[in-house]
Amino acid sequence: MTLGEVADHIQVSESAVRTWIRKGRLKVVRSGGTLFVPYAENSAFLLARLHARLARPTRTYVPPEISRYSKWHSILDEISWVLKAAYSDPEDLKRKRFRLDVLLAHYISKNKISLGDTRREFRPTNGTVADKVWQDLQRGWYNELAFSFPPRSSTLGLSFQDVNTNEEATATRFLFPSWRITTAYYAIYFFLRAITRLKQPVFRLEEHGATLRNFKSCALRPLERTLWHFPLNVAFCPNRRQDVRAIPQLRSRQVRFNYARHPRPPNHSPAEAYRWILSVFRHHARDGSAMKHYTLFDYLHDFRIWANYLEIEHLLNLRGPGYKAFLDQSLATILFFVGGIAELVFLACTSETIFRNRCQRFFEVVAASSTDIADKYSLMPPAQRLEVYTQLDLMRCGIEYAPKADPNRVQVRPNSLMNNRRVEPDGAANGSQPIRSETNSTSPAAGSRR
Repeated sequence: MTLGEVADHIQVSESAVRTWIRKGRLKVVRSGGTLFVPYAENSAFLLARLHARLARPTRTYVPPEISRYSKWHSILDEISWVLKAAYSDPEDLKRKRFRLDVLLAHYISKNKISLGDTRREFRPTNGTVADKVWQDLQRGWYNELAFSFPPRSSTLGLSFQDVNTNEEATATRFLFPSWRITTAYYAIYFFLRAITRLKQPVFRLEEHGATLRNFKSCALRPLERTLWHFPLNVAFCPNRRQDVRAIPQLRSRQVRFNYARHPRPPNHSPAEAYRWILSVFRHHARDGSAMKHYTLFDYLHDFRIWANYLEIEHLLNLRGPGYKAFLDQSLATILFFVGGIAELVFLACTSETIFRNRCQRFFEVVAASSTDIADKYSLMPPAQRLEVYTQLDLMRCGIEYAPKADPNRVQVRPNSLMNNRRVEPDGAANGSQPIRSETNSTSPAAGSRR
């Protein structure tokens, strides 16, 4: 057998077969410059690997009471995993260590995202359009804060350890799963509408379907050329051939190894996960007798309808922390990326000064409404993404946070103290002399140094 045939039979990568050869686990012969694996000499090893593959479960066990929900859950989980596999460092992928900020930074750098290219595609906006776009961006932030608050214990971690760490917080956040799903959807919807209004300022804003149609007809292509990349750009398009081999991220070396496979059955590789997501989108794309263009946003819209109108009681069967924790993480991951893309479009089409000033104003308004949010705002996704932009030199600096009050800090104000002091009479009872203002007064400058 050739190395490729061995890999196909055992369903591993050809590089894994070469590793076995290098380590002496497989014996090979060379004929005409080609390596062959003799079955007779390697039968024990090959059969053991084949039995191990067949013993793996082909699907994850799903409790019957949440069978209808699990279909939605699996797609979001697979998209989240493919993001991790495509934009993690190989060593982090091997050890299953993932962070949202690192993934977004790698997404920006690996796809060579440029504010200049984005500006040329979307063009700088006038004041009226910029204000409307800003209003929708702000609405997206409000809903994102509503989804993210109270914050999870690990706000940026995406590893299995972080899922376990966040289980208690998620149990509280997803007490009513349908509303948390709806909140995440509305944040994504307003981010999407902000991008759409740059290309099509006027349409029926009250109709979610109108936003999706205008986005796909006016804004999707410019976005795909600049900011909207794999796997977020997965979509079923009638009359368009989907060639997985043409996706650069699926040709990278790290996604071909077994450690890039999804850790839960059926253990899809990133390419297999992409094909499966595409097949599910194709199924949802059927609109009567016709097939429509179906994107990730269409899927999230349908999920919100299903969760908030059709199957509220079914979602109450998510009693354990596991499903809720992974749903929380998947929604937070997709929302983090979509929010970042909307922000970068606005930043590119206005200016850094305008964007930073409006971010500062948003923080001040939110902080004034709640001391809890003010104290934890740096843990919120809008603030975390700003830090990513500054570290990637997309912005020179972020916003300024109000200093936290320290109850242990000495707060004596010398001038007011001197104006309101009471001079105690001299006498044996207190054994002290009256305080003389000319010897104990402190200048304001000195007071400021305390």
